[in-house]
Amino acid sequence: MIVLAQLGGYLHRPCDGPPGFECLWKGYVSFAAMVRIMHLRQTSASKPCRPMRRRKSVGQAQG
Repeated sequence: MIVLAQLGGYLHRPCDGPPGFECLWKGYVSFAAMVRIMHLRQTSASKPCRPMRRRKSVGQAQG
């Protein structure tokens, strides 16, 4: 729980009280974003990349 709160800005100093709802929520949102990024990276790494097609410019003279 402390690690999650630290992601949300909790400093965990000896004089601090227990982490509050806001620090826990911000930490949870940061952690959820990290998990989502890792999931997207793993799924994109498993798919083969296709080269992008070049588009012809519209309205320019052919030369």
